[in-house]
Amino acid sequence: MNVKLLMNLFRRVDTKLNINSYQIARLSYLKLSDYAHIILRVVDKYRLIAFASNSKNSPIKLHLGCGKKRKLDRINIDWNKSKATDFVQDINALPLKEQSVVSIESYHVVEHLSEKDAIRTFENWYKILKLNGQLVIECPDFDETVREYLNGNTKRIYDVYGMRRFPGDAHLFGYNFERLKSALSTVGFSEIKNCDPQDYHKDEQPCLRIEAVKK
Repeated sequence: MNVKLLMNLFRRVDTKLNINSYQIARLSYLKLSDYAHIILRVVDKYRLIAFASNSKNSPIKLHLGCGKKRKLDRINIDWNKSKATDFVQDINALPLKEQSVVSIESYHVVEHLSEKDAIRTFENWYKILKLNGQLVIECPDFDETVREYLNGNTKRIYDVYGMRRFPGDAHLFGYNFERLKSALSTVGFSEIKNCDPQDYHKDEQPCLRIEAVKK
């Protein structure tokens, strides 16, 4: 991000919120790029709320944890900014009203959450989905991954633990269909189906696709 533009953004946010956020960031030893993302998340929180409140933007369909993969028919949201993201936000606690979203898709994200954090995330997603809203999750098939590793495919070790190329790139939990179904059932999802994966990851590793409905 352009430094001059970023500093102007600091001043605008500080004036709006009556804080000295840049000085706080410096005292916290944050990198400029890290602080830029903090500012983006603050700004995009209000942008997202405003977007969702505009009746012209209904129905809302979300692609959560989009990374660098953009879906043209959905609102693309991720923790970090890329060319694919429409909003930079924490997908685990989206600032959206209850029953304001018609569908959610998330690809190879849930394995980066701890088991407890995943449950809290599913609760948030369930809350913001409308009745009969649809949820699609794809993630590594942990059981098949381990099976292939034990049969000699040593590269599968990275599918178990994650590539760890950057903060957040580690895998914190592993799912088979039964475990993911149980987690989703716990928060209220029903009609949970084990489907054929469609995301590009399916060509690189064993994957699961779960489709569920809020009733």
